[in-house]
Amino acid sequence: MKKKQKPLLFRIVFRMILFLLLFLLVLFLFYVNGNVKLFQDVTQLMILYLISIISIFLLVFSIFALVLIIVYAISQKTLWYLVYLINIIFSSTLALAGLFFSRAVDFLASGL
Repeated sequence: MKKKQKPLLFRIVFRMILFLLLFLLVLFLFYVNGNVKLFQDVTQLMILYLISIISIFLLVFSIFALVLIIVYAISQKTLWYLVYLINIIFSSTLALAGLFFSRAVDFLASGL
């Protein structure tokens, strides 16, 4: 039996979400490691800005993937695509937490 493949746009978007999610985790690990290894302040701020940017991109792609899930579930009349909602919820939550964390640390570090 031939296995039905997911649409190309669907695969591209979810691979991009996976890439951004892993990149966000790596940046967070760099930030934690930089605190232990005493990175320079400029480097730490650059990592925080990158965490913010990647979090925003991850949120945008998560919203786009949510729209794709709804469209494909309705157009193909199957609920199989709704399984991917768990991935979307997890990645959106992690992106929001990363964005909040990076902006909060940057605000606290500015010393206002």
